[in-house]
Amino acid sequence: MDDSVIKVLRRNGSWEKSNKKSEDVNFSNKEKSDNKSLEDDFKLDEKFEILAQEIKKRMNNKSSFEKSQRDFKKNDNSKNSFITDKSDLENIDRLKIKILPYLKSLEKLISERQSHLENISEIDKELDIIYKDISNIKNDYLNTINKLKQNMNFFDDSLEIIKYAKEEK
Repeated sequence: MDDSVIKVLRRNGSWEKSNKKSEDVNFSNKEKSDNKSLEDDFKLDEKFEILAQEIKKRMNNKSSFEKSQRDFKKNDNSKNSFITDKSDLENIDRLKIKILPYLKSLEKLISERQSHLENISEIDKELDIIYKDISNIKNDYLNTINKLKQNMNFFDDSLEIIKYAKEEK
């Protein structure tokens, strides 16, 4: 609060009322925070209790499971080894069943790749043939151009002879 407001409140006697209100508000806030912390502690206690019960259950389950396993091993050791071997074989069979589709798709992909490689080699052969044909056409055209150049030279020589003959007169 401003000093001027405090002075006015002192003159009117409202200062003490204002202070009591702020103290009441502070006290109620403290009570609320204390209540909230108590509620939080209570919630934590409940959660820890639930957690402790769950741990006890699991420990009991684990100990009973271990006890039954020990009893089972004592009673039928030879049967247990046979069952373990059989379960391992079943697991391997299950793994084979799971892997089989992948192996089939792998085989299919390998055959497709091989066929594509064969197609690529056939395409390369065809491209080589086309390359040779175009090279032959180019060479023929160059030969034709060279013959035309020779003919042009013949005409140029003939024209030069005519010019030379005219100049001799």
